[in-house]
Amino acid sequence: MKKLLLVSSLLFLFYGCAEESDIQVSKPTINEVVSSPLVVEGEARGSWFFEATFPAQLLDLDGNVIGEAVMQAQEDWQTEDFVTFEGVIEFTTDVEEGELVLRKDNPSGLPENDDEFRVPVKFVVNE
Repeated sequence: MKKLLLVSSLLFLFYGCAEESDIQVSKPTINEVVSSPLVVEGEARGSWFFEATFPAQLLDLDGNVIGEAVMQAQEDWQTEDFVTFEGVIEFTTDVEEGELVLRKDNPSGLPENDDEFRVPVKFVVNE
Protein backbone atom coordinates (compact mmCIF):
# COMPACT_ATOMS: atom_id res chain seq x y z
CA MET A 1 0.00 0.00 0.00
CA LYS A 2 2.84 2.38 0.85
CA LYS A 3 4.48 1.67 -2.53
CA LEU A 4 1.24 2.46 -4.36
CA LEU A 5 0.91 5.73 -2.46
CA LEU A 6 4.51 6.66 -3.24
CA VAL A 7 4.12 5.86 -6.96
CA SER A 8 0.86 7.85 -7.14
CA SER A 9 2.51 10.81 -5.44
CA LEU A 10 5.52 10.70 -7.74
CA LEU A 11 3.33 10.50 -10.84
CA PHE A 12 1.36 13.50 -9.65
CA LEU A 13 4.49 15.53 -8.91
CA PHE A 14 5.99 14.65 -12.29
CA TYR A 15 2.91 15.14 -14.45
CA GLY A 16 0.86 17.75 -12.63
CA CYS A 17 2.10 21.18 -11.63
CA ALA A 18 -1.23 22.34 -10.27
CA GLU A 19 -2.16 21.69 -6.69
CA GLU A 20 -4.09 18.45 -6.53
CA SER A 21 -7.16 20.20 -5.20
CA ASP A 22 -7.35 22.70 -8.11
CA ILE A 23 -8.10 20.40 -11.05
CA GLN A 24 -9.06 16.78 -11.61
CA VAL A 25 -9.13 15.18 -15.05
CA SER A 26 -11.38 12.16 -15.52
CA LYS A 27 -10.82 11.81 -19.30
CA PRO A 28 -8.27 10.95 -20.52
CA THR A 29 -6.54 8.96 -17.81
CA ILE A 30 -2.74 8.77 -17.46
CA ASN A 31 -1.19 6.93 -20.43
CA GLU A 32 -4.58 6.23 -21.99
CA VAL A 33 -4.46 5.38 -25.70
CA VAL A 34 -6.40 8.15 -27.43
CA SER A 35 -7.50 9.08 -30.94
CA SER A 36 -9.03 12.12 -32.59
CA PRO A 37 -11.33 13.66 -31.60
CA LEU A 38 -10.12 13.54 -27.99
CA VAL A 39 -12.85 14.20 -25.44
CA VAL A 40 -11.49 15.88 -22.30
CA GLU A 41 -13.56 15.92 -19.10
CA GLY A 42 -12.98 16.79 -15.49
CA GLU A 43 -13.51 19.44 -12.88
CA ALA A 44 -11.52 22.46 -11.78
CA ARG A 45 -11.85 25.18 -9.21
CA GLY A 46 -13.62 28.28 -10.49
CA SER A 47 -10.33 30.20 -10.30
CA TRP A 48 -9.05 28.17 -13.28
CA PHE A 49 -11.64 29.75 -15.58
CA PHE A 50 -12.05 33.16 -17.13
CA GLU A 51 -15.37 33.81 -18.84
CA ALA A 52 -16.15 30.09 -18.26
CA THR A 53 -13.17 28.76 -20.27
CA PHE A 54 -9.51 27.82 -20.08
CA PRO A 55 -7.09 26.66 -22.80
CA ALA A 56 -5.79 23.16 -23.49
CA GLN A 57 -3.18 21.82 -25.87
CA LEU A 58 -2.13 18.40 -27.04
CA LEU A 59 1.65 18.17 -27.49
CA ASP A 60 4.00 15.58 -28.89
CA LEU A 61 7.04 14.66 -26.79
CA ASP A 62 9.10 17.37 -28.54
CA GLY A 63 6.63 20.00 -27.32
CA ASN A 64 5.05 20.60 -30.73
CA VAL A 65 1.36 21.51 -30.63
CA ILE A 66 -0.66 18.90 -32.50
CA GLY A 67 -4.08 20.09 -31.33
CA GLU A 68 -5.69 22.69 -29.14
CA ALA A 69 -9.10 23.66 -27.84
CA VAL A 70 -10.89 25.62 -25.17
CA MET A 71 -12.30 23.75 -22.19
CA GLN A 72 -15.79 24.98 -21.34
CA ALA A 73 -17.40 25.15 -17.89
CA GLN A 74 -20.63 23.16 -17.73
CA GLU A 75 -22.06 25.19 -14.87
CA ASP A 76 -21.54 28.50 -13.06
CA TRP A 77 -17.78 29.09 -12.97
CA GLN A 78 -17.77 32.08 -10.62
CA THR A 79 -17.15 30.07 -7.48
CA GLU A 80 -14.28 28.70 -5.45
CA ASP A 81 -15.84 25.23 -5.68
CA PHE A 82 -15.23 22.62 -8.36
CA VAL A 83 -16.83 23.24 -11.73
CA THR A 84 -17.22 20.49 -14.31
CA PHE A 85 -15.66 21.15 -17.72
CA GLU A 86 -15.36 19.48 -21.05
CA GLY A 87 -13.83 20.05 -24.44
CA VAL A 88 -12.90 18.26 -27.64
CA ILE A 89 -9.48 18.38 -29.30
CA GLU A 90 -9.12 17.32 -32.91
CA PHE A 91 -5.62 16.33 -33.98
CA THR A 92 -3.46 14.36 -36.38
CA THR A 93 -0.12 12.85 -35.51
CA ASP A 94 2.31 10.14 -36.52
CA VAL A 95 3.95 9.89 -33.10
CA GLU A 96 3.07 7.40 -30.39
CA GLU A 97 3.16 9.52 -27.23
CA GLY A 98 2.46 13.02 -26.00
CA GLU A 99 0.85 15.13 -23.31
CA LEU A 100 -2.42 16.89 -22.72
CA VAL A 101 -1.67 20.27 -21.15
CA LEU A 102 -4.48 22.12 -19.36
CA ARG A 103 -3.63 25.73 -18.52
CA LYS A 104 -5.30 27.92 -15.95
CA ASP A 105 -6.72 30.94 -17.77
CA ASN A 106 -4.70 33.96 -16.73
CA PRO A 107 -6.07 37.20 -18.19
CA SER A 108 -3.70 39.23 -15.98
CA GLY A 109 -0.63 37.80 -17.71
CA LEU A 110 1.17 37.76 -14.36
CA PRO A 111 3.45 34.70 -14.07
CA GLU A 112 2.48 34.14 -10.44
CA ASN A 113 -1.08 33.43 -11.64
CA ASP A 114 0.02 30.78 -14.18
CA ASP A 115 -0.70 27.13 -13.53
CA GLU A 116 -0.95 23.99 -15.61
CA PHE A 117 -1.74 20.31 -15.34
CA ARG A 118 -0.25 17.67 -17.63
CA VAL A 119 -1.58 14.23 -18.50
CA PRO A 120 0.66 11.86 -20.50
CA VAL A 121 -1.20 10.05 -23.29
CA LYS A 122 -0.46 7.54 -26.03
CA PHE A 123 -1.80 7.96 -29.56
CA VAL A 124 -3.37 5.54 -31.96
CA VAL A 125 -0.95 5.75 -34.88
CA ASN A 126 -2.57 5.50 -38.31
CA GLU A 127 -0.38 3.51 -40.66
